[in-house]
Amino acid sequence: RAYYDLFDLPSSHNVIFDLWYELGMAGVCVFVVAVIAAALLVSQLPRPARFTGMIVFLAFVVELSVDHRIWLSWVQGALVFAAGAVALVARSAATNQEEAR
Repeated sequence: RAYYDLFDLPSSHNVIFDLWYELGMAGVCVFVVAVIAAALLVSQLPRPARFTGMIVFLAFVVELSVDHRIWLSWVQGALVFAAGAVALVARSAATNQEEAR
């Protein structure tokens, strides 16, 4: 049977409502804690990486506030790719700081 023949559930086009619908209040609470933890992590990055990390973080939050497709593999892949880019910038900034000493 083809995937496209399956019944498509209605979606809220907002990650908070989608998580609430699928996982209940516990899912929303876990998501909020994860967003706060990610914001704190980004705020602790070295200065050049902090800017890059904040741009990625804000893009992620804006995208999920108007869409619900966190479960699609390409969205997860884009998030992992962006997080990897931020990690590379942070590593480069840390290396540059060590060399400057």
